[in-house]
Amino acid sequence: MYYEYDRERNVKGEISRMNIGLIDVDSKIPNLALMKISRFHKKNGDRVALCGILEANQYDMIYASKIFQYTEMPILPERSIIGGVGSGNKIRLSDEIEYLMPDYELYGCDYSMGYTSRGCSRRCPYCVVPKNEGKFNVVGDIYQFWNGHPDIMIMDNAINTDEDHFMKILDN
Repeated sequence: MYYEYDRERNVKGEISRMNIGLIDVDSKIPNLALMKISRFHKKNGDRVALCGILEANQYDMIYASKIFQYTEMPILPERSIIGGVGSGNKIRLSDEIEYLMPDYELYGCDYSMGYTSRGCSRRCPYCVVPKNEGKFNVVGDIYQFWNGHPDIMIMDNAINTDEDHFMKILDN
């Protein structure tokens, strides 16, 4: 869900800041991918805001994330990057963005959230996790996304698949 873009330079030769709009199409909880994209763009000096579909034309670039397949996809400007499991797009965050601390301020989160493992080795007929993320694999620990909040939401789909990893996470 990352897009290479050329930044324009202003009259003084300085790189201009972009206005980035983030659209959370259908998440029930704060959207982790959008929080990481927000961190990336803020780190690069851009202005970032959650926005609605009606405000999309006010931004230089739009990122939209759709989680559920049954949700209708809104019509967005051409300069939009659309990702998420529900979008049907195979766009993934680059490693440069994937491993950033989420921007918890974007949603006003008072808890930390993230993954310590991805994928699942089971093949339940109703589940898209193995298809989208592959077999179970450890991707890190809570210290990659915990910023000191008293509460942590671990979003792993099959955290108890690897007993050693599960015990390590419990011990943290």
